Amino acid sequence: MTTKIPKIGIVLSAVMLIIGLIGGYFASSGNISSLQTQLTAAQEQVSQLQSQVSNLQSQITALQSDKTTLQGQVTSLMSEKTALQSQVSELQAEKSKLESENSLLKQNITNLMNQIQQLKAIHSYQPGAILTTLSGGYEDRTGPAFHIPQGNIKITVQLTALGDIRGFYLSLYKVGHTSSTWRGSTETTGEWINYVYNLEDGDYYLKVGSVNYNWKITVQVYG
Repeated sequence: MTTKIPKIGIVLSAVMLIIGLIGGYFASSGNISSLQTQLTAAQEQVSQLQSQVSNLQSQITALQSDKTTLQGQVTSLMSEKTALQSQVSELQAEKSKLESENSLLKQNITNLMNQIQQLKAIHSYQPGAILTTLSGGYEDRTGPAFHIPQGNIKITVQLTALGDIRGFYLSLYKVGHTSSTWRGSTETTGEWINYVYNLEDGDYYLKVGSVNYNWKITVQVYG
């Protein structure tokens, strides 16, 4: 009996070891399955991340291409801007030059016009210079104002009769006055000449009354 007890213990020990190994196997099998699941999930995540990286790289490439294009456009526009600024500067310089030349020309024109007016005034007041002319027919008429320098004038009237009963009446008025400075009348034909002396410098006008005449009046400086 004493020799059989140890064999039973050995057998029990062996059985327990086998049971432990079997339990460890099943436990390790569960861990492996869990790890495989985690590995599969990780691989899917890596695949998704790789796809995102690829998309981002494509977008970055497109943006870099756009950037290059925009930089080219900016460079072109800057070059065009520089050229336009140069043209503007040239045109402003030309404008300033033309304004200066125009100003000088205007001044020269003003000076010439003043000289012409002075020469006309000198010529107008010379003896024989015509101050005004007026013509008409069977009508009463008031002529436009004209300037007479201080001194004397000659009034020449050419008369053409239109009938036997006729008359011609002529008056000289100073502008702003209601009474005439000089007046005369005739029933003749041909040339009728009158002289008016010692007139004041100023503006005057003629009034004509005509019956059966065609007429033409010339007023000249007389001295």
